[in-house]
Amino acid sequence: MVENGAKWGIIAHFSLIFEVKWGNQNKCSISSQPLETPDKQLNNMFLGEYTHTIDDKGRLTIPAKYRGALAAGLVVTRGFDQNLMLFPLDGWQELAERIAQRPLSDEDVRAFRRRVFSGAIDLTPDRQGRILLPPYLRDFAAINGEVVIAGMFNYLEIWSTDAWQSVRASIENNADAARWEDLGI
Repeated sequence: MVENGAKWGIIAHFSLIFEVKWGNQNKCSISSQPLETPDKQLNNMFLGEYTHTIDDKGRLTIPAKYRGALAAGLVVTRGFDQNLMLFPLDGWQELAERIAQRPLSDEDVRAFRRRVFSGAIDLTPDRQGRILLPPYLRDFAAINGEVVIAGMFNYLEIWSTDAWQSVRASIENNADAARWEDLGI
């Protein structure tokens, strides 16, 4: 594209729109602004609860609201509470880099790496926004049929409906402010 002798382009990436302009003398300027959406949804955050069904082939449909953010790919791994964790690629990369900075001589770090990385799989949603969850992950989380996809700010959790109801009830039964005071939130 050419505008007043300068080439330019616009790139949208998850929560920002980057505008790149190449001017005369091959000088480049880059600016960014928050991506505005018609429904003013919060960008870069996974929020809410969604009930979806895993089909007979093991495919799970990603909530429509998040398909654009996950279209380039995602990573699913074992969670810590008999659930699965689903990360966008950039979120997974950040987690992997933080883990990689920890010393391999630390036994807990090695155990954490084994837990998180050995159970992980990178996936790309199909045109209908579905991902194929491998049997080992479905078995781990005891999920088939109806599942709950729960937003956890920077990632999603996938739960069997029964397990999610149990966890949610436990949280609600113990939801007093004093319990969470020490979190510093």
